[in-house]
Amino acid sequence: MRVRSDILIEDQRWVATLDLQLLVDRVIAAALSALDADNGESAEVSLLFADDARISLLKGAWLGKNAPTNVLSFPAADVGQPPCEGNRFLGDMIFSFDTIRREAEDEGKPFEAHLAHMIAHGFLHLMGYDHIDDEEANVMEALESRALLTLGMPDPWLTYVHRGDEA
Repeated sequence: MRVRSDILIEDQRWVATLDLQLLVDRVIAAALSALDADNGESAEVSLLFADDARISLLKGAWLGKNAPTNVLSFPAADVGQPPCEGNRFLGDMIFSFDTIRREAEDEGKPFEAHLAHMIAHGFLHLMGYDHIDDEEANVMEALESRALLTLGMPDPWLTYVHRGDEA
């Protein structure tokens, strides 16, 4: 699968931090590799890089929980559906600079590595994975680890344990 990413930067602190397009493309490619998803299909994702205020608002509106989180994922449709003409839209991911930075600092890990983990995590949600129970969480965590290790980043599940309420 080839995935095109459409990035919108709402909080300018993201711009000064790193090359988001490059990181997003690398992480999504690594996640696809971990999924062994080379089926020739084309798809598209949308990413919004925002702050705690925006993500709290969206989480409240869509999930009834008005509190910040690191990433929200909103799959567009059932993953098993055949693609429409052209690119299939997989869904939206929204990231909070404030929460991701705070978690990276609290966990003593590089900001870029934690963001990469959140991108992989959000993308796997768009691909139909979840962590509602331990079995699902173990599968999802293994895929996240495999993706990040291929990028030369630390395994997030060996360096810390965080099973928050990301959606």
